[in-house]
Amino acid sequence: MNEVSNNSVHDVRVQNEWYNRIKVVEFVSVILSSFGIALSIVRNELRDTLEISLENEYFVLCYDMIITFLLCLTLYFRYEIYLHWYMARGLLTEFDTLYSTGWWKHMVMEQFFCLFGPYPFL
Repeated sequence: MNEVSNNSVHDVRVQNEWYNRIKVVEFVSVILSSFGIALSIVRNELRDTLEISLENEYFVLCYDMIITFLLCLTLYFRYEIYLHWYMARGLLTEFDTLYSTGWWKHMVMEQFFCLFGPYPFL
């Protein structure tokens, strides 16, 4: 009986660990999205008032591009962590992947939307 309760406590701890990782990745995504939106607002406001040089505008655009790339990367991490969380909960087997579950389609679609409209989930 004690062996079963130790395993269930371990399983709950593993599930909670993966769930906490999901929360961290979501938090990072929100921070990146907020920073990207702030950069876009600042660039557009400065461009409209003609107070930004072309060099500084490219600098801000490069930062925005890096933020968008990092956002797409966090989307991949989020789906991968969800996969491990589902495995820890027993909803998927250890042999399931993003491809075998079909989640890759949703991930690619979300990354595609993030490339053209970088912040769809806000």
